[in-house]
Amino acid sequence: MLLTRKHYQRLSISIVTILVIVTSVMILLDRNLVTNAQDDSNSLASLLNETDSDIVIKFVKPVIENEPIWRLPSSIPVEGEEIQILRSIAEIGDDYICINEVAGGARNVICIPFTNIVSITYDDMN
Repeated sequence: MLLTRKHYQRLSISIVTILVIVTSVMILLDRNLVTNAQDDSNSLASLLNETDSDIVIKFVKPVIENEPIWRLPSSIPVEGEEIQILRSIAEIGDDYICINEVAGGARNVICIPFTNIVSITYDDMN
């Protein structure tokens, strides 16, 4: 079968149409990838590292029974004792926060994944 000039024109138009569609899809996919990339300056770790304010953390599952909300830094009196538990932020990672607990002469560091945190409240007006 011999291809006529008309067949070549149709083939050329089909190839150009396919190339335009493929190029358009690639451009759209590229734009979506760029807009979906997380801006590190707005990550929870970045926001926590930048604040000098006291923060209030509410947990999904309390780290310590009957304590679903912690204020940091804090000083908590121990019932029946003359000591207090001092809590402060020890470290902030990409997906976790570690908290210092000091009571008497003992120090404990508790690391909590962000997935166990419902909310963090802080005053950014400082």
